[in-house]
Amino acid sequence: MNALDSITLRAILIAIQQMDGSLPVEVQNQLHLVGTSLPANISKLHIIAKSYAPLNVKYRIARLALQTNFAENLRFSAPEVHRSVKESDAEVLDFAATVLKALDSVSEAKRLTPESEVFRQLLAQLQQYKDIELREPSTSAQLPTSSTTIASTDKAMQAFLATVEEWADVYQRLAES
Repeated sequence: MNALDSITLRAILIAIQQMDGSLPVEVQNQLHLVGTSLPANISKLHIIAKSYAPLNVKYRIARLALQTNFAENLRFSAPEVHRSVKESDAEVLDFAATVLKALDSVSEAKRLTPESEVFRQLLAQLQQYKDIELREPSTSAQLPTSSTTIASTDKAMQAFLATVEEWADVYQRLAES
């Protein structure tokens, strides 16, 4: 799983867990389909999040926090950390499959949170990003709402992650040589 997919998957899991109620049937059905084909369709999670405004708000906040955390960790991490991230990806995929394939992903994520080390780690990563609180936009920082602004933000996030991935590959190759 590449860095972009890893952040997308983690962000959607956090967003789902933070929802106040169940997701609409159509959104839940789309999550179920992705859950049955992980990791192949992780990129579809971004589109699914955008299709339901309350989920999209929580997803974008979680994604921003995780991207910031990822970039900072990359700057200071050793090669062993990169290997452990790859190993934890398998655990996150297992957890995600369970949550996404559930009849009610929100309830399942909330039920699994106390007993899941994977999810506790995700929430801990989010807590490290202290400038953002997971609240509705009316009580927290306003997120861009125009489609043009959102599209340019998406492009900037993808460019940022591509650059981070390139540097991670360079760093990995240097560490291995």
